[in-house]
Amino acid sequence: MLYLAANGNLPLGGGGVSSTTDAAGGSSSLHKITVVLLLALFLAVILKCKVPLAKSILSSKLVLSLPLLAMCSSVWSERPLQSLTSSAILLVFTVFTICIAAEFSFQRQVELIMLVGAVALPVSIALAIFVPSIGGSPAGWKGVFGHKQNCAVVSTLWLITALHWKAQGCRRQFVKTLYILMCLALIAMSQSRTGWLLAFVAVLLCATIWAVQHLRRLEVVLGLAILVPTALLSAYIVFTQYAVLATSVGKDATLSQRTIIWKAIGDSIAQRPYLGYGYSAFWTGLNGPSQRVVLISDWGIQQAQNGYLDLWVAVGLGGVIIVALMGAIALCNSFKSISLVESRLQSRWCTVMIIAILLYNIGESTFGLLQMVWFLFLLAYMGLRSLDRHSHAWQQLPE
Repeated sequence: MLYLAANGNLPLGGGGVSSTTDAAGGSSSLHKITVVLLLALFLAVILKCKVPLAKSILSSKLVLSLPLLAMCSSVWSERPLQSLTSSAILLVFTVFTICIAAEFSFQRQVELIMLVGAVALPVSIALAIFVPSIGGSPAGWKGVFGHKQNCAVVSTLWLITALHWKAQGCRRQFVKTLYILMCLALIAMSQSRTGWLLAFVAVLLCATIWAVQHLRRLEVVLGLAILVPTALLSAYIVFTQYAVLATSVGKDATLSQRTIIWKAIGDSIAQRPYLGYGYSAFWTGLNGPSQRVVLISDWGIQQAQNGYLDLWVAVGLGGVIIVALMGAIALCNSFKSISLVESRLQSRWCTVMIIAILLYNIGESTFGLLQMVWFLFLLAYMGLRSLDRHSHAWQQLPE
């Protein structure tokens, strides 16, 4: 789990890459060995799973469709062996996540996530302060996370998780408060404008959903009558004035070259829009299909800085449709389960996770990668599906 939080980054070994599924390709021997050990741990957890695994897998068809599509892409991939190996790693990781979702209750999942943070957060702060060559940079703190953006987003998602932990007793309340303070410190010191914005939106979403769950219906209607037009107006202003807003927070009009990269990626997608170039097969530096994008961006880029475009260029339009369906189904399930009194915490956490990660992937890439962000997205999606099934079962009980 710590490895997932760090995006496969190995600060002491120097073999980290942005996507751990790429380890089978051109990464260091140390990184390949680490991924093999990680897969062994995944398989050990899968074999120890006490719930009926076949039933859990059959009820998670959409979750499995992305790694299966990635595996199919090896047929037409620019690098067939790389696509097949990387998609097999992704498939094992996905089954591992299904096991975690099926084996543990929501609060146990929260405790597992917080346990990872309880190690990573203080270590990250210590590295940033005492060993800045590893845990820091002139651009901001990165801790064990490999990059300041990842530091900010994972800390934000752990912050939201901590807010949904039922901490009973003074000792646990103290731990929860300290945990939240460490998350806030890392978000602030990362100097990631994307992370700051995501943290603000995530906390605002938490507060809004809490209000919907606890306030009277008339108060909710009045609140939404104010909130929805305000949100639409804000979105319009951001869309039409993004250059001015970016400059005001220290970014350039291209959003750190993102708009240039997106246009170049769009041209590559237009050449193979339906099937893509193969999972983990597009980003090959100057020696493959990514050559034009790398030359245009003028730096060794390994992702599209947009999760939707990265999926599209890798596995074609089908990958984008799968994620879009997962997001739509999750939000529909959230709407149906948000008023269930006995599952308010779970419904709120899952909804915030889904929306925050969908928004984050506008400016970064995490879809279909062995990363903490994608792990939490899958957990949240399956959590909402579980709530939907339970609500149907409850409604069908005889009076």
